[in-house]
Amino acid sequence: MTVLAAGGDRDQFSVWIIRNQTIQRWTCRQATKERNDLAFLHQALEDSALSLATIDILCLVMPEQSRTTVRVVATLLATLAWYVDRPLRIFSVSTINDLEVQQLTSLHSMGHFDATVLDSVV
Repeated sequence: MTVLAAGGDRDQFSVWIIRNQTIQRWTCRQATKERNDLAFLHQALEDSALSLATIDILCLVMPEQSRTTVRVVATLLATLAWYVDRPLRIFSVSTINDLEVQQLTSLHSMGHFDATVLDSVV
């Protein structure tokens, strides 16, 4: 099972892909007006040799402090989930940086395993 999780605030946008007991994370550290979240998400998929069709579950990582950015990312993910006919889960965190590996692995009852985290920062 492959999960794509994404979330952002006014200073960064992050994408996590969970598959084969590995968690990969990409982070774009740009202000909201200077970045293209959809293009960044597609780049993360391309870097992982995946497509939207191979994603089983999408997850919105929703930080508390950034409501406007959350609405933008929620709309993006809801549209993608509708397009590929996949469920969309919502996961609340205090900040984007508060998301832990254990929380990610529990997004869709994958069970607990030792995950490797690979970070890419743009």
